Amino acid sequence: MTMVRQTEGQMEEVLRRAREEEAVERDRRSSEGPRKKRVSELESPVLRLNRRGVQRRVSPLTVILLLFGLATISVLYIGHIITVNHLAVDADNLQAEYDKLVQSGDQLRAEIDRKSARERIVGIATTQLDMRPPNGQARWITVDGTFSPETPEVDE
Repeated sequence: MTMVRQTEGQMEEVLRRAREEEAVERDRRSSEGPRKKRVSELESPVLRLNRRGVQRRVSPLTVILLLFGLATISVLYIGHIITVNHLAVDADNLQAEYDKLVQSGDQLRAEIDRKSARERIVGIATTQLDMRPPNGQARWITVDGTFSPETPEVDE
């Protein structure tokens, strides 16, 4: 019986060591992460089908933030379009005012040209102001530095 006890004791020791080694191996495998099996290591040589992916839920906060961002961009875009339209109307108004001023300037230039014509000036001078054209050549008059209230008469 002693031999049986020794054999049983040795067997228990061997089992305890095997369990310890198995636990150590299990811990080592779990720390390494899941190990992918090769096709040759699978129980059957048939390939597995891919598992369906787990679909992540979209958070309500993400949806709200996306909608808020979209609304902000839409409002900014519409505001930009309205501003551009106002600027276009202002530009058209300024262009019309500019054209009117250019036309008015052209009319004033034409009136100045018409009123400064030599024939018109000579006609007004002779009829309304009793002026007449000079008969002879112009003469030089010398004036000394003193002021005299009497003006000399010039003979014609």
